[in-house]
Amino acid sequence: MRKMYFGLIMTTLLSVASCKKDSTPACTTTDSTQTFTAKIKPILDATCVTSGCHDAASAPLSNGVDLSNYDGAVAAAKNKDMVGLLQTGVMPKGGPVLPDSLINKIIAWRNNCYQR
Repeated sequence: MRKMYFGLIMTTLLSVASCKKDSTPACTTTDSTQTFTAKIKPILDATCVTSGCHDAASAPLSNGVDLSNYDGAVAAAKNKDMVGLLQTGVMPKGGPVLPDSLINKIIAWRNNCYQR
């Protein structure tokens, strides 16, 4: 009976330890030009923020997503599957699907450790 409980406890602990919130592959800072300010903010400002969907004032109405600043963009990329929503065309809602070239810049920024 003790062995069964021990096995159950170990399985549970290993399962919990293997969970992680962000499923982003390990990032490596290799490209200092792939920054939020230089590459990502212009994309978000043109497609997500100016529409009034994901600016600071509209964030409470858009599931708390504010893409007008660095912290909000990182949170959306890590916790709201921003890349997946862009790749499937779900976002930008009501707008044209982003070209792969712009989505790839966002992916590169993510893979490059979300440089500011």
